[in-house]
Amino acid sequence: MIEKTFFVSVMMPFYNTPPVFMTEAIESILAQTYPHWELLLVDDGSTNAGSSKTAQAYASAHPDKIRCLEHPGHVNKGLGPSRQLALEHARGDLIAFLDADDVWLPAKLMEQVSLFAAHPEVGMVYGRTRYWHSWTGNPQDIENDYLPPTGLAADAIMPSPELLILFIQQQIAIPCICSIIIRRELLEAAGKFEKGIRNFFYEDQMLYTKICLRSPVYVADACWDYYRQHPDSGTHRTSEQGQALHLEYLYWLAVYLQQQQIENETLWQALNRQVWLHRQPPWLPRQLHRPTRLGKKWLLRLEAKLPTSIQQQFWQGS
Repeated sequence: MIEKTFFVSVMMPFYNTPPVFMTEAIESILAQTYPHWELLLVDDGSTNAGSSKTAQAYASAHPDKIRCLEHPGHVNKGLGPSRQLALEHARGDLIAFLDADDVWLPAKLMEQVSLFAAHPEVGMVYGRTRYWHSWTGNPQDIENDYLPPTGLAADAIMPSPELLILFIQQQIAIPCICSIIIRRELLEAAGKFEKGIRNFFYEDQMLYTKICLRSPVYVADACWDYYRQHPDSGTHRTSEQGQALHLEYLYWLAVYLQQQQIENETLWQALNRQVWLHRQPPWLPRQLHRPTRLGKKWLLRLEAKLPTSIQQQFWQGS
């Protein structure tokens, strides 16, 4: 039973999303068993009339629940600025996210809002997300559906900045944006959404960085959402440039920690290890990058067996 009623603002930026995907995403919000929500559809300069018409049709059919927004001049600005626009118009106590090609399960908001009510100390809640191949209906795709574990004990509250350290070390799964809900006051305290690496990649991890530095996070073992896998999805686009993009994110993180005057030694050591692991000398042939990285991983495993005092000396001033 939820003693306090939270109002949830759901952000859904879209850019030329196929109308069939967008319809399924919006319908999954309309199907929520928790009624206290609004949906902010942000048209990020779509050139495909189908997605814009779909958004406008739903806003017209549900004017009390759904609103359409766009940037001045109908320009394309990317996910970060589009989410920022939604936040500026949001009325909710909690902010949730759903990309226009993913879907929620009906109990998502009810169960996550209940966790916020039960744990007022946490600023963000997320769970497990199914990587959804079977939306195609093809038998072979059904077998490819995957529900990764969180990597943590079931239903854990992670203090700041422990969750961020585990993310940096790549020891646990990074949550999908469709899974998380954040307290609005925490999101506003974290500052504006980032445009991301090369204007697209790692916006979500940049957001998680800011939240995990400021608040405990509740990590649930439940699955509340499906992340549609297709050639234009974020997973496919990131995998094409993987290591270089990840290193750029680590460089951004180092600058951000300096700007925020974060002095947590464990956090900095984890970051320095990962930068060393992923950084390659410019003269090294590309075909040697992977074996070099594997060798570095082996050295890090050896280093982890040394006394803590000796480990710290390796990374001081890195």
